[in-house]
Amino acid sequence: MIVVRLLISLALFPAAVATQTVPADSLLVSKDLHLRQKLCIAPITLFQKFSYTTPGLHCQFEPSCSHFMALAIAEHYVLKGLVIGTDRLIRCNPFAFQYHVDEHPGQFNVDGRLLDPVPGPANKMRLNKYTAFSIIPGFGRALAGRPGDGLFSFVSVATLAAVTIRAHQRGSTGGVVVGGSLTTLFWLADFYGASRVKRADNGVEERRPPGNAQY
Repeated sequence: MIVVRLLISLALFPAAVATQTVPADSLLVSKDLHLRQKLCIAPITLFQKFSYTTPGLHCQFEPSCSHFMALAIAEHYVLKGLVIGTDRLIRCNPFAFQYHVDEHPGQFNVDGRLLDPVPGPANKMRLNKYTAFSIIPGFGRALAGRPGDGLFSFVSVATLAAVTIRAHQRGSTGGVVVGGSLTTLFWLADFYGASRVKRADNGVEERRPPGNAQY
């Protein structure tokens, strides 16, 4: 049934792109964002036009992972925003609900989704013992008390690295560039994520409410 709905959604996608309004649209017309930020947010907008109307692609978080990524790029510029957004992609796994209940009790959106706003500008990465262990992807998260996140991080980095190596063996320069960039991005997000878990435990992580007026 889900497959049928996905096929129908794909068939209607061109019309949805023209008519569907999604949260990231407002960021594309913001005068406060640089062109480079908007170029990164534009593909996210296209994805939202598809995912927001497709059953089975609804996110367990509020804001959704796609909009979290767009807001992170808007708030923290391109590189740091991509790292913060990728960390959310890693955390959006089957273990997310239990971790959220244990660490942030009561922080749920009105529709029951996990309330996880984009961290504010004061949220700076600080090296700690968990971050240092992230030299092995996922290990730092696991030691910090999130083995599920660590597993997903390790699998993501290892898979992307394997794809990059395979592209190199085939002589695909484009594949190496794309695969290597994604591998690096997910690895950087792992360092950030390990740092983030510790800071959340200390209660010093700054969080902003969703739906801020400037967006």
